[in-house]
Amino acid sequence: MTASPDYDKAFNTLAVVEAERGELHSAKTNGWKAMELDHRGKPSGADWYVVGRIAEQLGLRDDALSAYKRVAPNPRESFPTPYELAQRRMRALARP
Repeated sequence: MTASPDYDKAFNTLAVVEAERGELHSAKTNGWKAMELDHRGKPSGADWYVVGRIAEQLGLRDDALSAYKRVAPNPRESFPTPYELAQRRMRALARP
């Protein structure tokens, strides 16, 4: 099977959905697979967003905020971008 140029994005999206559902082991595994398919040696903004969602599911508010702060704007990404999603989560976590 030949991977499409966006195959890594599909795995990243799957990881986000799994994190939302509380399937944290699968979310972590598919997050790493996304990085591997794109040959990334370090996490991108989308990867940091997955880390943040996993941390939130574990109740690690400060770790989630730290991950979301590492998501930088990227004008090449389509709406909603990982940056915009991370900004939303940071606002939600800032509420008392």
